[in-house]
Amino acid sequence: MSVEFISKKITAFRERLETEKSPLEFSFEISEPWYFKDRKELRIPYGDQCGVYIFTAPPDSSDMQAEGMDAKVWYVGKSVPAMGGRIWKHMGPVLDPETGEECAPPFKHHRWRDCKVVPDKIRDKLANGNVVIYTIPLETIECSIDVAEMLEKYLLIEYALCYQSLPVLNLSF
Repeated sequence: MSVEFISKKITAFRERLETEKSPLEFSFEISEPWYFKDRKELRIPYGDQCGVYIFTAPPDSSDMQAEGMDAKVWYVGKSVPAMGGRIWKHMGPVLDPETGEECAPPFKHHRWRDCKVVPDKIRDKLANGNVVIYTIPLETIECSIDVAEMLEKYLLIEYALCYQSLPVLNLSF
């Protein structure tokens, strides 16, 4: 599943809601790619907003725009209220809790570091910050439904239908 595929699925989902005249309405955009290794000190795009976010494999080329981007999706997550804090929580502290020094590798305390079902290659890429993040902030009309959670589940279902599995870092549904 690619970032472009996710964009198309979100658009199709929103159009279905409109077609069925659902009172649930939302708008979205996909952020510019945010490369963890190069930007660990900078703010995550739309990090203070709720929404869905995607971890992907780093690209082979320097072009990381969402349109046409076919990097493999590693993780689909959601956060209410702020995506930035949740994303950083996945990657862990950049200062070693024991020494107070900068970690080496920089993200060695990431959430999946001890997870044996995640391939070593991906765990190493995460530890070194070789991951691209896309954030998808959601603007919604007041309603009692958590749109971010609904959209995250929808994308995971679409992924599972297409690949008969979840993304490699989504260990459960």
